Amino acid sequence: MARARCPRPRILSCKLEPTRMAAGPPLDHPCYAATFIRQLIGEHAREQFVALYVSSAHCPIAYDTFTMGGINAVVSDPGAVLRGAVMSGAPFIITAHNHPSGDARPSRPDQQTWVLITESARSLGLEVLDHMVLGADHYFSASEGGLREYDCAQLPAEFRRSA
Repeated sequence: MARARCPRPRILSCKLEPTRMAAGPPLDHPCYAATFIRQLIGEHAREQFVALYVSSAHCPIAYDTFTMGGINAVVSDPGAVLRGAVMSGAPFIITAHNHPSGDARPSRPDQQTWVLITESARSLGLEVLDHMVLGADHYFSASEGGLREYDCAQLPAEFRRSA
């Protein structure tokens, strides 16, 4: 009986690396991160899941938009989130997704995904700084433990470009 042979590996021509960003101000407060990510996501009618890769100085260095979901759900792949962090050399990650309904309260599946991503990141020596849900007037920050308004006191000018 002839032994099966493995097919020749194919070269992938797709983009596997996260989108690099120009140096920006540190995201040293959840409100800054929420405002910054809200500009990346925009006002979409479907959910989007974004991972922001952050330097040790808490400056954004790259990001990935992983999925566009339906009007009330988005699926994220923890492996892809972590791969982007490793490829960009970022020690920290902030994940966020929008709720087109405007309600920024996290769902049970949101919270389950956060636990999975956080535990997986920890096993690689990475740290998740925050998991966020962005709504119309409020955002939810897991690091702050609740809903907050987009009213950052003394918001740096870099975050006000769409205002």
